[in-house]
Order: sequence, then structure tokens, then C-alpha cells
Amino acid sequence: NARGGVLLIDEAYSLATDGLGTDPYAQEAIDTLVGQCELPENAQTLVILAGYPGPMRRFLDANSGLSSRFPVRVDFFDYTGDECIQILRGWLRREFSGFELPGDEELLVVLSDSIAQVRDTDNFGNARDIESLGKMIQQACDVRRFDQPDDQTFHPTREDIIEGLQQWLAQRNQ
Repeated sequence: NARGGVLLIDEAYSLATDGLGTDPYAQEAIDTLVGQCELPENAQTLVILAGYPGPMRRFLDANSGLSSRFPVRVDFFDYTGDECIQILRGWLRREFSGFELPGDEELLVVLSDSIAQVRDTDNFGNARDIESLGKMIQQACDVRRFDQPDDQTFHPTREDIIEGLQQWLAQRNQ
């Protein structure tokens, strides 16, 4: 269906293995992809293999047929820590009607340090991971409001932010 257009294969390295090395169709998928790239009728088709840098390097290096057919590599850099904080600010502002992160310097340092820890992993998902952090903060706020029905604070408290951050880090470390 992509003939003459664009075929984007996200997390392309997952074609190579199921993580256990037991997928009987993995090599067949790669062989088919390589074969299709060679066909004259696909000369006008752009094939993009996308994925995290480490797994993609290993995937392409493990198969010379793939590596030689995809000689152009484009690396997209992860957001900086400051950009991640800005994304989180925007997400919280949108979800909580204009809410602003407290200017609490200690809280911002904890957030920045935690985000930096996650950014250093091979599978950091950029804005997707920051949105997950926002959802964890939102969940912590919802739990607090359920547990304390008299609390009329409808936006995240400092404690909600810390709890959401801890949940996010725990989830990322699984």
C-alpha cells in the first residue's frame, strides 16, 4: 500500500526479534523488507526505519543487507531537561485550567534531577514520558481528593507532584 509513498516502520528493531530470539518470522520479515527495497517498482517508495538509537544501531549492524540499504541516519536529540520541564508545565496548565508549577526551587531541582535520570536511559520517550509523568501527578491528585473529600484543592499540591514523580520513577524502573 505504500508503493510510491512513504512506509514508516516505528520501532523497526522489533522486527528482528521478540526479545527472546524465538520469533520464527523475524528473519522472514527482514528478508521481505530487504527484497522489497530492491524491486524497481519500489524505487519511488521512501522507507523509514525509526526507533531508539541504541536498538536501531544494533539492528542495522546485525544485518549488512539492511545497513547497506539504509545508509542515511538521522538522529533526533532528546529534549533537554529544561524543555522537559516546559512540556510538563504546559501539560499541567492544560489539564488543570491554567495551573502553574510552584516556583519552589527545591521541587524544581527534584523534578529536573529525576527527569535527567530518566533521560539517560536508552528508551526515554521524550514528550510521551513527560506526559506519563503528568498523568501520574494527576492520578496522585485524584487519589488525594478521593481520600480527603473535604480538601477543596483541585489542582496538584507539592505532595501530589512528589507522589506522582515517585510513581513515575517506579514505573520507569520496572
